[in-house]
Amino acid sequence: MNMADKYTIVKYVFEGDKFEILVKPDPALDYKLGKTNNIGPILVSDEIYTDSSKGTRSSSEKLIKAFKTEDPLVIAEKIMQKGVLNLTTDQRRKMISEKRKQIITFIAVLKSTGILKKEDWQSNGSLKAILEIPAASRPNVLDRLGAVTKGTAFVEVVK
Repeated sequence: MNMADKYTIVKYVFEGDKFEILVKPDPALDYKLGKTNNIGPILVSDEIYTDSSKGTRSSSEKLIKAFKTEDPLVIAEKIMQKGVLNLTTDQRRKMISEKRKQIITFIAVLKSTGILKKEDWQSNGSLKAILEIPAASRPNVLDRLGAVTKGTAFVEVVK
């Protein structure tokens, strides 16, 4: 196992100042996804860096300016909440695979409610589809679309 599998970096920028913490990849992802709220077990160390690859630690002045404290656990929580977590290659693969399964399942959800007249995948990854469904099942389909897309679906009803 190489070092990149043992930890990853969370980066946060505040008024031009960079802050980084080293975290364990899987526990950090669980924290970001809200599956846990305990910051301790995800940290590789309680150091706050300006550049972790060089080992450059952040100054007390910058920490107080950005976070109003020098407490590494409080700062790490804020960095985890507001910062960007670098995913490992395995995590990315897993997430893409899970998303693909959800999409396939959902499209089979769609096909079972009506007749899929047209299916057009857009360059941004979205799906444009024409689905002929009985009027009675429309509310159910719209509810499911809203739930799956977290309200980002655009639906046009054609009579």
